[in-house]
Amino acid sequence: MKIITVTANPCVDRTVYVKELRRGATNRVDRVCESINGKGINTSLVIKKLGYETVAAVIEYMDGDSVYQYLSSVGMQCVYVPTYGRLRVNTKVFDTENSCVTELNCMGTAVKEGIEERLVEMVSEHLCSGDVLIVSGSVPPGISSVFYCKLLTKAKEAGAYGILDADGELLLRGIEGKPDLIKPNVDELSRLCGKSINSAEQAAEEARSLIARGVGAVCVSFGGKGALYVTADNSYWADSPEVVVRGTVGAGDSMVAGFAIGILEGLEPEATFKSAMALASGSVSLDGTQMCDRELYEKMLPLITVKEI
Repeated sequence: MKIITVTANPCVDRTVYVKELRRGATNRVDRVCESINGKGINTSLVIKKLGYETVAAVIEYMDGDSVYQYLSSVGMQCVYVPTYGRLRVNTKVFDTENSCVTELNCMGTAVKEGIEERLVEMVSEHLCSGDVLIVSGSVPPGISSVFYCKLLTKAKEAGAYGILDADGELLLRGIEGKPDLIKPNVDELSRLCGKSINSAEQAAEEARSLIARGVGAVCVSFGGKGALYVTADNSYWADSPEVVVRGTVGAGDSMVAGFAIGILEGLEPEATFKSAMALASGSVSLDGTQMCDRELYEKMLPLITVKEI
């Protein structure tokens, strides 16, 4: 059994660190971190660091930086659909004085007709019963809003588990594929429901409504406050441990990795949630888009307390 991630809109993430971001003024950059990323790629990197088998499925742009070459250089299995164009570049400005990130994310290079179906076909060929499929992040122009729904449907047909981590129409239409887990943050859940979610109680109510529509479970992240995890039977809350925040970009991707591993291992919901929170907390303590490894994960795990609510 393995975990397959799908990254249709990979990127170069460039994180610049400034002491305090001042709008409309000259800001001196203290340091820069740059790497090839994308939500699914980030998740696969965490999974590999923890010693599990993962396959990263990507769209490979043929001009400039190569996602395939990068992932191969770190020993990760990668399958791809090639197309013309260049990787988008996302800029993250980390304000160290206030521990907050301002993100400037590009749309990505448009892909031609047929790329979507080729990617769905390629992922389907690698799906086996018991696998976990993770579909996450944005898609480039030319990929439809039902793309994730198609992939999640293929996962169910293969007897695999499906995890969805997306926003907007991709999340709304992806739910039609009845994923086993969705992981919106509180703002994404608010947009999905069409109203402001201001508490864990409100989020739990909306999560139960989504479960009634066929979603297996819902995890709602509240940033530095913590996260809520709702299953068909129970609801759980975990506070975020106190750590020095150095980068927030890969936190959600690390959390998804924890859920995928928990599903693969057949862990109980509380243990799965605890692992997911430990990985997310480890990743925010690292610079740029570095991901939590096993050593840091084991340090974080005792700091996480999950309570039933």
